[in-house]
Amino acid sequence: MPFTARPALVALCLALSCAAPASALMQVSIVESGADVVVSYSGGLDTTGLDLPSTSVIGAVAGISPLLGTFVVYSDDPIDSYQFALAPGDGWEPLGAGGVSLATSFLGDAFGFGFEDVDDGDPRRQIVVPTGYVALTPLSGEVTFAGASLGSLGLTAGDYSFALPSDFIAISIASASTAVPLPAAAPLLAAGLGGLALAARRRRKG
Repeated sequence: MPFTARPALVALCLALSCAAPASALMQVSIVESGADVVVSYSGGLDTTGLDLPSTSVIGAVAGISPLLGTFVVYSDDPIDSYQFALAPGDGWEPLGAGGVSLATSFLGDAFGFGFEDVDDGDPRRQIVVPTGYVALTPLSGEVTFAGASLGSLGLTAGDYSFALPSDFIAISIASASTAVPLPAAAPLLAAGLGGLALAARRRRKG
């Protein structure tokens, strides 16, 4: 290989060796939907840097505690719970001032995040996943709090981040008033497009 080609090859090798895989990102969306509050979650978690989890069976239940910055979905199957210390300068961040509220219905994978031992002055982060969870495996689910609002649950609208040693969970809380509405002109536009399609079909038949 000519010597002049080596710098480009070296640069390519360095780029490939230094490239790191994109961090997994679990997204949690908490929104008012009609007369309910719906929590949906999807994504994977990078468990790198976490100690071995503890395994337990809690039973099927889901709930949220804004003051403790906690949301969890348990199933009847065993779950793994990882606890880890907060990083230096990393604070406990509540999602509002509300206490514990149980969901009226839920489906999906076991999943949860929150804080433990907040009252002891040494809060620790915790995540919950299905037993035997393999890092980056997608998880998803939906939880409904029927007849509730952000206010009744004590949730504060905004964007939050729950840090893990090698990853983070993005949490978005939005009220019905901040949801993006369907443009008023959209139904008229749809009707217009339908009319154009009908006219085109008639023209082809003629």
